[in-house]
Amino acid sequence: MEIISIPSIMSIVIVIISLLKIIFKKINSFTNYIPLISGFLGGILGLLMFYILPTIIPTDNVFHAILFGIFSGLSSTGIHQLVKQLKQLSSNDSIDSNNTEKPETQNNEQVKTNQTTKNDQTSITKE
Repeated sequence: MEIISIPSIMSIVIVIISLLKIIFKKINSFTNYIPLISGFLGGILGLLMFYILPTIIPTDNVFHAILFGIFSGLSSTGIHQLVKQLKQLSSNDSIDSNNTEKPETQNNEQVKTNQTTKNDQTSITKE
């Protein structure tokens, strides 16, 4: 039963943070406080689990239960950001793979322009 405490705290914190993001989506500075709120919610959930379901939290100390909850809440933020960054990275890779022809074409045009400019300069110096 002890192993269920981390995922349960993480899941509850992610759901609450997602709901808060929907509620406060017009406030841009809210995202700056998400890790702080996640840690606080995790600490509260760790404390509640220690008293309500003591078999789930693998500790005999209230302070350790709160720390356990805080770290679980903060790890939920980290997991969320990891998934978000991986999605963003995969979408950027698909965009880059679709646009591979355009930069080469632009570079070829620049090379042709530079060669034309050099040829013009050479012809001017010869005269």
